[in-house]
Amino acid sequence: MNPPLIFGIICVIITIWHEISWLNRRCWKKLEAQIVDVVERTRKGKLSYYPVLAYTFRGSEERFTSKYGSNIKPDINSEAIALISPDGSKIEQYSLSNRWFLTILPLTMSIALILKGLDIF
Repeated sequence: MNPPLIFGIICVIITIWHEISWLNRRCWKKLEAQIVDVVERTRKGKLSYYPVLAYTFRGSEERFTSKYGSNIKPDINSEAIALISPDGSKIEQYSLSNRWFLTILPLTMSIALILKGLDIF
């Protein structure tokens, strides 16, 4: 059994899963949104900030709290991008970190672990 190779393959699977989940959102509409509030949550002694975004969809102003938090408090009234499903039932904040983090990190790890597992590195 070769643990680096196995973990490398797991990282490839995570990368593929994340990319497929974003491919499923390709028909979602991008909306301009504004951060109108911030929800603070403490987990395991660490404080995270979750922005509350306001957006307009089909003539109605709506709000939602992003499921993506950060240790950096976002600025109130700053602009953001929201993605909404065609039927309006699902919405999430779009940012470079939530779009690319689970692609680049596991992809980088998978390359290093697979090379290590194959004794190339």
